[in-house]
Amino acid sequence: DAFMDNFNEVSRKKVWNDIRIGTDYICCYRDPTDPDNNVGRPFPMDHFIKEIWYRYMRAAIVNPMKVDPVPVTALSDNRFEEFEESIKSFQFTHPGKKILVYDLGLSEDRVETIKKAKDQFIYRKFHFEFYPEHVRDLANFSWKILLWAEVLEQFGGLMWFDTSIEWIKNSDDLIHKMRMDDRSFTSAI
Repeated sequence: DAFMDNFNEVSRKKVWNDIRIGTDYICCYRDPTDPDNNVGRPFPMDHFIKEIWYRYMRAAIVNPMKVDPVPVTALSDNRFEEFEESIKSFQFTHPGKKILVYDLGLSEDRVETIKKAKDQFIYRKFHFEFYPEHVRDLANFSWKILLWAEVLEQFGGLMWFDTSIEWIKNSDDLIHKMRMDDRSFTSAI
């Protein structure tokens, strides 16, 4: 009974304050037998947690039968040429479909190129300043899951593709099959 009382107390808590350093935390595992101590690695209460994670975790359950996943990619300047090639194949296989394009470090002229093509793209800047320093290192890909969370919170579904992808056919049949099979992830078309 004491275990369950402590468990219920811990599960009701939304935010904990670490009195040793005066920082609020969320998502920290709490041992139900010791509800006052941090156990595991806590996540600091930062912009991402307050503005994205909370909304995403509290969002209504998405009905995959009704959500049309938004196509999403992200790039920096060193991937712009392959992005242009990938986009050609996407537009050929998905005529008229807009792509959400995240800027991971594009020059002003390339940003303008994307913004001018409003019928093809939705431009977004990825705000690295909202996240820990290591997220700025594009080679470790920690930015990708954070970007996905942002997109899922707003759109409810996404179809991710790296800029190196060459589209050989439309994905509508695959998305329909995934819905019928009650699947929400696939790694290839």
